[in-house]
Amino acid sequence: VSLTCKTLGGKRASDGDGLSLVEEAVRRLFECASEWERSCLRKNPGEGWIELFRHLMMLRSKLTFDQLVGSNIKHGEERSIIRAAGQ
Repeated sequence: VSLTCKTLGGKRASDGDGLSLVEEAVRRLFECASEWERSCLRKNPGEGWIELFRHLMMLRSKLTFDQLVGSNIKHGEERSIIRAAGQ
């Protein structure tokens, strides 16, 4: 397990940027994001590529409302749609 962790998560000395194998793969996936997606998700200093990619996946996912609070609201056809209970 130790050798696997070093290979996948450890910094590679051969790279000038010092990214791990996983970080490099995620960085390449992020480069394939649309221009609009990349403009929404700027990389902050100290932020890793894995964290940025997680934000990209959240941006791409559909917003859903798992729990509704109130007596006059209900889910519509999908959990991302909310309607008044009388409709």
